[in-house]
Amino acid sequence: MSQRFGSITAALTGQLTFILIVSAVLAFVASYFLLRLYRRAVIKSMARRNLSELLDLKGYLPPAPEHKPHDAPRSFSFVTRDLADTNKRAAVLYRSAIRRRWQTALVHTLAGCVFAAAMAGAFLTAGKMEFSLFRFLFLTWVFGWPIILAIDLAIGIFRRARLSTAIAYFLLGGVIAAVFLAKNPGLPIARLLYLWLGSNAPATLLLVIF
Repeated sequence: MSQRFGSITAALTGQLTFILIVSAVLAFVASYFLLRLYRRAVIKSMARRNLSELLDLKGYLPPAPEHKPHDAPRSFSFVTRDLADTNKRAAVLYRSAIRRRWQTALVHTLAGCVFAAAMAGAFLTAGKMEFSLFRFLFLTWVFGWPIILAIDLAIGIFRRARLSTAIAYFLLGGVIAAVFLAKNPGLPIARLLYLWLGSNAPATLLLVIF
């Protein structure tokens, strides 16, 4: 049982994440150098062939198909906020599109909260920690950071909305951490910062790079 909990603890406390990130970085570097070698080999191979060989047509080339013009040019109707203010049908379409985006964000938020709560429970179980409400909430907040990234990737929110979402996330975490530290005076704040950075910073940097 102790060996089982030891492997789970190693997986949940950053070692597995570190291994995966290092593997991705090494694979990126290896792929870069292999592609450079392949590119150099292709350039050398093409340079060995002279221009006459490239221009010499060999074999039978079928005639190019005739391109017939369209019967009528295609027309596109773009619905903007200005058009929605004057056209009732456009206003309904515009509101529906905006509502669908926020519904998608809500679905990602709920799914991310369930994921974060499950990870927090697994973290407490693997570390054999005593359950407390604010410890669980803080871990859920830590593992909930991918929600912000998923919403940005899913609906492409504006820069102001993205900044507001990140500020709300960190304000909520600050309140939870303050109460948690007040209930545990001997706990250093650096440990909480290390937990958040170790869980989220490497993966976020890797996502930004790609």
